[in-house]
Amino acid sequence: MDKKDFPDILYTSLEKMGGRAKSIEVYQYIWGKYENELRKSGTLFYLWQCETRKAVILLRKQGRMKPYMPAFKDIWEIQ
Repeated sequence: MDKKDFPDILYTSLEKMGGRAKSIEVYQYIWGKYENELRKSGTLFYLWQCETRKAVILLRKQGRMKPYMPAFKDIWEIQ
């Protein structure tokens, strides 16, 4: 597992969660599915939530996720 994997991990996780979820739910889903890989990933183990947030920014720039909405700041949603 590498940081470059996080945009796809995030997008796939949101797809499997119905396309929309609270950020904390996404973190819980990713941890549940990738815990073993994250534990073996070295320093990425300590940074994976930051990398997930960076993936949100990238996917929004690419138009694969809906833009930030202040009223729904805790919700992540794919296009």
